[in-house]
Amino acid sequence: GFGSQQQFDLNNPNRTVVAGDTYGYNYDINAIKLEAFTQFKFTYKKVDFYLAQTFSKNSYQREGYYKNGYYPTSSLGKSERKEFDNFGFKGGLTYKITGRHFLDINGVYMSKAPNTKDVFPYARLNNNAVDNISNETISSVDASYIIKTPKLKARFTGYFNETKNTT
Repeated sequence: GFGSQQQFDLNNPNRTVVAGDTYGYNYDINAIKLEAFTQFKFTYKKVDFYLAQTFSKNSYQREGYYKNGYYPTSSLGKSERKEFDNFGFKGGLTYKITGRHFLDINGVYMSKAPNTKDVFPYARLNNNAVDNISNETISSVDASYIIKTPKLKARFTGYFNETKNTT
């Protein structure tokens, strides 16, 4: 037979598999996401603007059904639950210079939970999570000058985007 490290499931060593059997790896990732979002829009003669907020809570847990030979102490059963709380703010303003010329500005600052595959990078083999993994942060702003005439529609845009703490 195989040595203990080569076993897919130490609880069923040297198992013979047939068509339709599960082998190699067997696990579930339980992911729960709760999210709340609000947006307020305001429209006036010379200015339109909006403000938006979001809050989310993500929870991830891996449950392994095989006791892997390479990871006998960290592959079977439930992992520690990893939780991530996030928030975001977004706003934008359109200034109507004339009926055909507009200035449009938008901005966002938000945090975002990492993906489950980034939290449990070896999910096929074990319950180990990345140490000190945390939320991504995203900052962005854009500004546009817009022209709308019967024969010409044009937009000139500049933007800045920064994503930090990605995995």
